[in-house]
Amino acid sequence: FIQFQPRQTEETLITEKEEPTSSTELTFDFTFHVTHDAVVVLQLESIGGTVNARADGRFQLLYNSNNGLNLYGNLSLHSGDVKISLLNAVNTKFTMNPGGSINFDGPLENMTVNLSAYKSSKTTLTNILPDADITGSVDVNAIIRLSGPLMQRIEPTFSFDLPNSSSTTRDLFYSAIDTMNTENVTKQFA
Repeated sequence: FIQFQPRQTEETLITEKEEPTSSTELTFDFTFHVTHDAVVVLQLESIGGTVNARADGRFQLLYNSNNGLNLYGNLSLHSGDVKISLLNAVNTKFTMNPGGSINFDGPLENMTVNLSAYKSSKTTLTNILPDADITGSVDVNAIIRLSGPLMQRIEPTFSFDLPNSSSTTRDLFYSAIDTMNTENVTKQFA
C-alpha cells in the first residue's frame, strides 16, 4: 500500500491516517453459442411438466458479486417434446412445433418462454357432432401453448385442430366445443 502525500509544512504536519479498504469484486462474463445439437431441459414445476427441446442461439451470462446473475439473449426451439401432468393424474406428451423461443433479459425472473406443441390422435366426432354426417375417424391435434415468464406460474392454453378435415367439419367442430372454459378444455385433453 503506497500513499503519496503533498509536502507538509510544520503548520500542516497533522495528517489523517486512511484505513485500507477491501473492494474485492467477482465478475464473470460468458457468451454461449448454442448449436442445433444442444438439448435444453426446462422444469415447469408450476404446472408439473418438462420441456426437452433442441435449440440454438446465443446468450450471455453475466455475474457480478454486487449485481448478481443476469442473462441476455435468445434461444430458438426447433424440436422436442413437452410433458405435462393434466388434472394431476394423466401424464401427456406433446410434440413441439418449430418456432418457439426462450428469451433472456436480465435477472432470472425476466426469462420468458413461448412455444406450442401438439398431440395427434384419431377419433370419431359423433359424440361431439351427433347430427353431422361425418363417418369414420378423423385426425385431431390437441395443441398446447406455453407463453410467459418461466419463474412464475405459466397457464397453458389449449386448442384443437382437425388438419385433414373440410372447413365445414372444422367450423361445426369449433362451434360445438367450449374453448373458453379452461376446466372443460383441460378435461377434453386428459
